[in-house]
Amino acid sequence: MARRPFINYGYVFCIAQHVRSAQNSVDATRAYHNGIIGMVGRGLPHLTSPKTIRHRLIFLVGCMLLPILALLAWMTVQIAQEKREQIEERRAGIARSISNRAARQVSVFIGMLQGLAGALGPAGGGSGDLDITAVLASQPDIVRIWRFGGTGSMANAASADPSDTMKPGPDQREFESRVLKGETVVTRLKGDRFENASFSVGVPVYSPDTAVSGIAAEIRAGHLSDIVFKDSGLGEGWVAAIVDRNNLFVSRSLDAGQRVGQAARPELGVAARSELSTGSFANTTYEGVLMISSYHRSSLTDWTAVVAVPQSKLYEPLYRHLALMAIGGTLILVVTAGLASVQARSISRSVQSLARLATGISDDKREISQAQTIVELEEVRQAFERTLDRIKGSEAHVQLLMRELAHRSKNQIAVVQGIARHTARTADTVATFSERFSGRLHGLASSYDLLLERKWTSVALADLVRKHLSVFVQADSARLIFDGPDIDLTPAAAQSIGLAMHELATNALKYGAWSNETGKVHVSWAALDAGLRLKLVWRETGGPPVSLPTSKGFGSVVTTTLIERSLGGTVAVHYEQEGLNWSIEWLSGVESDADDIDT
Repeated sequence: MARRPFINYGYVFCIAQHVRSAQNSVDATRAYHNGIIGMVGRGLPHLTSPKTIRHRLIFLVGCMLLPILALLAWMTVQIAQEKREQIEERRAGIARSISNRAARQVSVFIGMLQGLAGALGPAGGGSGDLDITAVLASQPDIVRIWRFGGTGSMANAASADPSDTMKPGPDQREFESRVLKGETVVTRLKGDRFENASFSVGVPVYSPDTAVSGIAAEIRAGHLSDIVFKDSGLGEGWVAAIVDRNNLFVSRSLDAGQRVGQAARPELGVAARSELSTGSFANTTYEGVLMISSYHRSSLTDWTAVVAVPQSKLYEPLYRHLALMAIGGTLILVVTAGLASVQARSISRSVQSLARLATGISDDKREISQAQTIVELEEVRQAFERTLDRIKGSEAHVQLLMRELAHRSKNQIAVVQGIARHTARTADTVATFSERFSGRLHGLASSYDLLLERKWTSVALADLVRKHLSVFVQADSARLIFDGPDIDLTPAAAQSIGLAMHELATNALKYGAWSNETGKVHVSWAALDAGLRLKLVWRETGGPPVSLPTSKGFGSVVTTTLIERSLGGTVAVHYEQEGLNWSIEWLSGVESDADDIDT
């Protein structure tokens, strides 16, 4: 199936048409960008598509199990390596044991010849011939025994084969020469078949400390295979052999009848002639099996014992353990993935239940949800329940606020209208009206700012005084002193007192303490009768002399009638020689919402 091209040329043509039909460059640019984004979205794979809980849990299980499986694989390799090392140590030990067994077997013949040499004596005699014949009769593996002197001539010789003429050859003369020099000699193999393969052993005869003659025996090699390999500990498929320096099989655990006397594989010859007496090498047997071999050379016989283990046997523990680990790991992955899938299904159902609950919240349809079995999801469910309860409460609160807003809006409109009417009555010009009306609206707005900061719940009296009077004089100026305990005012009280502070400050700036350079205003408040009654005092000092006003303007209405009606309190005004002294006392918490200024 052909792969869908990334660029759809028909889609590109549609983009060009939309761009061409655009009314202006902005629309053309927007059409071009939207088209390109749509084309890329269609062509790119969904790499960022949301994944289900099942996918994520299975991925998490995989991330957790893969390091564990990797650790198990490493441990498996280490265990297999240890088993391989054990097999290699066992292989080398068997090679050493076989070499020692062959050397002990040859040592038996050497001891026998040394006994005969002592019995015959340096000169020999008739009794010696009888001893040799008796030895041949008792040792069927000995082909012949002979004695030779310094001239190299054979004497007192006996053979198990009557037709054996026992004529000396060049190898035999070299062999006898070495024996006459005092050496105990084991020859290399001769003969090319199992039946005639043999080796010779010779020992010197001393008189008294000088080798004057020698005695030797030719021994069949075939019998060694039955002796040295018996109970040697060879494993299944293992092969052991003994080769001489000519790389001829002296004995072999497998097919000895076919291989003894025959040439071994070249790798064995290399080991037989190596300078090292022990070691290992790789080779292939005549049966075509790839082997890893250990060898050990005897210092007595100069033969090399080789034990070969099939390479498959060395790696079998590794393959077996890896196979078991692969099966076990796959089973674990399947089981854990299945369990994760089951858990994911359960979690998905719980999440879907919570989604329905959340949808009910948004649709204003409360669904009865069951308790979740997962602690975290149960916490989410309870949070949804609490949120739903808060939403219900918030909706009721919003309705209340809407009604309150409508009520207060009407009141504030009435207040503004009242301020406008009273300001117009006392203003001679439009400019005067604008200045006074703007200042009073600014004072009213200052109170609203504080109320909004506290979410229309309350206003600190200290903040209210600072907010209104800082417009006229700096709050840290020595000409303004205010102090009192922490008292929170209701919204109605804050509006009334704010208007009063603005009117008192305006009057002080025009006619009172702030109209000169030395006057001061001291604003103080206190809680009386354990907080049941509150008192606020405005006291001016250092200003010009004051007298009782002859007319009552809008400022007097705000600082007396309006605030008394709003707070349900009592205002006291004293025009003292050193300045105005104004105060009000009212019961805390009984403020009225009556904002009518039309008095």
